Amino acid sequence: PNVLMTEDLNEDSEKELLDDLAVEYTRLFFGPGNHVAPYATVYLGGEGASLWGPETIWVKKFIEDSGFDYKADYQDLPDHVAVELEFMQEITANEAAALERKDWEQAEKLQRIEEEFVTTHMVKWVPKFCRQVQDRAAFPFYGVIASLTENFLLSEAAMLGATRNSSPK
Repeated sequence: PNVLMTEDLNEDSEKELLDDLAVEYTRLFFGPGNHVAPYATVYLGGEGASLWGPETIWVKKFIEDSGFDYKADYQDLPDHVAVELEFMQEITANEAAALERKDWEQAEKLQRIEEEFVTTHMVKWVPKFCRQVQDRAAFPFYGVIASLTENFLLSEAAMLGATRNSSPK
């Protein structure tokens, strides 16, 4: 089911809405003009940072060192917000599967990977990115998604930090 549909949305208005969202997406993330860059290096690389900077390389290495690979046809940068969120989805899905089969050691390893990635990397840039999307979005859809993402990430970081702080030394 399409989450954008309402009871009074007909096929023509649905197509128009999807077209409007596609135009908004392009305006927000590609430009022209003042767009919101979805790459960590833009937020963490300092003044004049370029793509494929140290942060991009760090993310690529972190993901690969965690035992994950990129799809063969993936052409964008490793520090794209969508890649980082997909990585977190994979980590948490694998952690849930490990817990289900009672593989406590693997689950703990995956939680440590998640904790490090969220608390030392994502929390330092994704909230800023999300606030920019919220500030610049003309349609409520992208602002709401950005707000949900920001709130989830901050709550996850707080929970992981609380877990770390309550763990026995």
